[in-house]
Amino acid sequence: MRRLARVAVVIAVLAAAGAATAAEVDDGGVAGPLPVDAFARIEKGTGEQQVVAMVGVPTAEGLYRPRLDRVLSVVGLGDAYRTYFYRGLGRVLLVGGSPLLQNGLVYKVEVDPAEPGTKR
Repeated sequence: MRRLARVAVVIAVLAAAGAATAAEVDDGGVAGPLPVDAFARIEKGTGEQQVVAMVGVPTAEGLYRPRLDRVLSVVGLGDAYRTYFYRGLGRVLLVGGSPLLQNGLVYKVEVDPAEPGTKR
């Protein structure tokens, strides 16, 4: 008897969830902010995991040197940043932390609509 009651409750919950989802789709509602809007909200010092939660998984990730740091690297200066590449949005440069723990902080956000989304 209890098992039958549990099954009935699960079916009722699933039916209610399905109806709510259908109503949202019929209204034309949006599930959340568009990635472009979320990309604009990223600030210096934002955590790496927060970036992934706001914008989503990057198209690619790797090391990246901005133009000035490429010039400075010739004389032994300049930095290479762990970077998230987002196709059509830009790059998020991270400093500190480790790739395994994903605990770096945002150093800079480079908005670039022509970003191909691949490592260079």
